[in-house]
Amino acid sequence: MGRELLGLIGELAQIAGWVASNAGEHAEAERIYRLGISAARAAGDGVLSGNVAGSLAYHWSNTGRPATPSTWLPPPWRRPVSVLRRKPARCTWTWPGRTPAPGRTDQQ
Repeated sequence: MGRELLGLIGELAQIAGWVASNAGEHAEAERIYRLGISAARAAGDGVLSGNVAGSLAYHWSNTGRPATPSTWLPPPWRRPVSVLRRKPARCTWTWPGRTPAPGRTDQQ
């Protein structure tokens, strides 16, 4: 229940931050987005954390505030580049009515 609640807080914070940003309440929008990032991280939801962080970055770009990841990402996200680099997953692309050629894979 706790992680689910934290995830919901993160999702609501993303929406509330967007509303505050559109209303011109820039400091409040930033505070709300940061709350959402924190809640999503506490919930263990990396995708939501990234989405809310992206919303914060979008807010900053719309308000003319330059930012770099080292100034606004939570410390655990500031890892050495080698930790963040991963080999791309191999997958097979297909669509309805088409069968991929045997052994055909594409890297994404």
